[in-house]
Amino acid sequence: MRVLGFMLSATAVVTQEVDDTAYLLQTRTQQQKLADIEDCYVTGGCSTVAVTEAPTTTTTEAPTTTTARPTRPATTTPRPTRPTTTTTTTPVAPPIGQKFETPPKGKPPSYDDYCTPKSELTLKNPTSNNLGGMGPNFDDVEEMRYKNVTKRDVNGVETNVHLVITTVGNAYYQRNIRKQAYGQTGKSFVGKYNGGGAIGRSDVMAIGSLATGDFTFKFSFEDDDATPVVIDYLPLTFFDLDGDKKVRGKSYEELSTEDSAGTLYVEGTEVGHSCEGSTCSAQGAKVEVKIPADFTHLDPLTKRAAITFLFKGKSSFNIKYTLNWEHRVFLFKGLCINSD
Repeated sequence: MRVLGFMLSATAVVTQEVDDTAYLLQTRTQQQKLADIEDCYVTGGCSTVAVTEAPTTTTTEAPTTTTARPTRPATTTPRPTRPTTTTTTTPVAPPIGQKFETPPKGKPPSYDDYCTPKSELTLKNPTSNNLGGMGPNFDDVEEMRYKNVTKRDVNGVETNVHLVITTVGNAYYQRNIRKQAYGQTGKSFVGKYNGGGAIGRSDVMAIGSLATGDFTFKFSFEDDDATPVVIDYLPLTFFDLDGDKKVRGKSYEELSTEDSAGTLYVEGTEVGHSCEGSTCSAQGAKVEVKIPADFTHLDPLTKRAAITFLFKGKSSFNIKYTLNWEHRVFLFKGLCINSD
């Protein structure tokens, strides 16, 4: 409204054309400079090259006696923020023979974000192996810990990141501590398979249960000071999800999580899968499939008993393991199902 008032005032003073012309030119120049300054704020920088104005034609009139006008205070009208221009990148589809599945409101993942060497986890033997207090190393903290699984930039510093797996609640302990089946106890079975046993293994991670039930595990990423570290893109593949048809309407092994950005599977998979609402889940094949000889390079058969869960921008997430049959082991590793 100030600009409109100014224009009405300028129109009203028709008897002083020369002064008004000079005043308007001066004001426009000031407004242009002001706009340039505001452009600097919006765009984040200014050009240092002087702008050459177009020459103006001036008609010289007879000198007149004028009274100097008081300088009008400059007014600043806030400019609306200019919309940010966003460059969109088309997500890269998985290789032929593989497919993504995402939650209904999820964004399509890009294969190149998840299935690259940078996103893979490097495994060594666990440094703590006593998940839920079930051993095999009972003197360790009640966790399964893998050190230096990846590196991430944290405040400009390349930082080693560790994976810590813990139980949510105590169902895992309670269901297994007194369990006996197949000539074993829950403690001996867990001690044999979790983390590769007392000696450990570095080719794959493993969590076993002699008992049936629902068991929720938390996966956390942290630095040396136990400070959470966000992992931008993480694939986590579960292998050997198989079984039989002895449990009516159910698979022997099932997985579910509300933290996943989607799943990756091969065409013709034997693993049931879905992403509904905020939950992605998988149900093991109802046939027995051999355990992979190489978890990095699956053959066509073992691929059909595997599925990759995708996690985006997480420092931690929960996964629920449901066992509908006794004497089962979950095998998993931080990489995608191989495309070769």
